[in-house]
Amino acid sequence: MSVAQKLGPTVIWGRNSVVLAIAIGNGVVLAALLWRAGAYRPFLLPLAGLVALISLRLVPYAIGFAGAYDTYHWLTFAPFDFSMAFGPLVWMYVVRLATGAWPPRWRWHLVPVLLQLIYQLGAFSLPLDAKWNWYTGIHREFIEPIGFVAVVASLVAYVVAASRRFVAWTRDSDDQLSSRESSRRGVVRVVLVGTAAVAMLAALFAVRSLFIAPTDYFDRFPMILALAILAYVLGLAGWRQSAMDFPVVTRHAEHLVGLTSPPVAPAAPGRPQQDYAVLGADWRQRTVSERWYRESALTLPEFAGRLGVSPRTASRVLRDGLGLTFNAFVNGLRVEDVRQRLSDAEDTRNLLAIALEAGFASKASFNRAFRKTTGASPSAMRTANTD
Repeated sequence: MSVAQKLGPTVIWGRNSVVLAIAIGNGVVLAALLWRAGAYRPFLLPLAGLVALISLRLVPYAIGFAGAYDTYHWLTFAPFDFSMAFGPLVWMYVVRLATGAWPPRWRWHLVPVLLQLIYQLGAFSLPLDAKWNWYTGIHREFIEPIGFVAVVASLVAYVVAASRRFVAWTRDSDDQLSSRESSRRGVVRVVLVGTAAVAMLAALFAVRSLFIAPTDYFDRFPMILALAILAYVLGLAGWRQSAMDFPVVTRHAEHLVGLTSPPVAPAAPGRPQQDYAVLGADWRQRTVSERWYRESALTLPEFAGRLGVSPRTASRVLRDGLGLTFNAFVNGLRVEDVRQRLSDAEDTRNLLAIALEAGFASKASFNRAFRKTTGASPSAMRTANTD
């Protein structure tokens, strides 16, 4: 039975093709917007490329559901598939955001997609009869299943690597930023979770195709639709990031503040944490008296610069002396400030105004930090104080 015969009524295959055509158009537009995202463009280039390549990957399915391959056999092997780049681009996107630079030797990670392109161009250039015989024979029986598994394995491996880098970046953000919102973790988490979900779905289809029954265009439509949705989600997430002021977080970035002062002198043997605790308490008192914690964009390098030490030393004193990350240290002081104001019966301002004045960047970060520190919600504490 031919593809055209299997498709049946026009209304069925026409709907599938139109849906995918709309998804392709959306993906192209979103990729173009990310590509021209102004000052934030360097950070979004991997995501722009990913959205564009996902959209391109949808093209064979859109025209396939329309019966184009039955009518025009020469379209077989047209180079629309660059799926071996999906995983590396996700990973590069996270690394680019986390470090502000491309990963070392990043071009080597694109070698598989280059081989994928070479294979498609070689097969596409074959004479029509030879091309069709190759497609219906060796390609469909051996190369296509192997390639499908390779794409899924690559995507899973790179998503895992990107997730690990995201965890490390989150830890570094807590060590250097006073506001988690400034690191835009939520947007990056959407990218990782969405890509991981599609990777898991693709893995299920790979298992089905290898061990249960081979899959064709129609069987794979749920996966293709999920891929189309992923392109839309990634494009919107990137477009949201393009309007954000995004700080680059690096490990102990002394160069950001140009410090030349020596680190804190080592304490006497056997008592390092006690001396760090005293120094940390002094810094805490100074931060309160100077009200540095009320600056929502305060970073570890800025904090260290005001104290005349390196960011590495500041981080070590806070961790070893007070047992806190920089983020927890500053937000703890902000919570104390809010608690004092909530105990003042004359301060009748709304909670958000109080939180913003204390240095919180958003209502979400305020509620999260307040509940973590006090075990209660701000509104509940205000109610208890007025009773």
